Amino acid sequence: MDKLIEFFGMGDPNIRYVVFGSVILAVSSAVVGTFTFLKKRALTGDAVAHSVLPGVCLAFILSGSKNPFALIIGALSQAGFLCFLLIW
Repeated sequence: MDKLIEFFGMGDPNIRYVVFGSVILAVSSAVVGTFTFLKKRALTGDAVAHSVLPGVCLAFILSGSKNPFALIIGALSQAGFLCFLLIW
């Protein structure tokens, strides 16, 4: 029970990094996916939302840090936008 409380208390910095990274990934995927769904391109939204993850990974490799702004830029510009242009 103590481990569960410790986990949800987010006392460990690694847990915070994973949780906040997941939230950033979810938000960027939701924004891109919603935009393409509203443009009547539901499958395009699904493809772009799935292509955001490699953009986050590439931004992390290139920046070498866990900077959330760099990860968002990587998610939107590198992978999401590029995938949307290729599908279009």
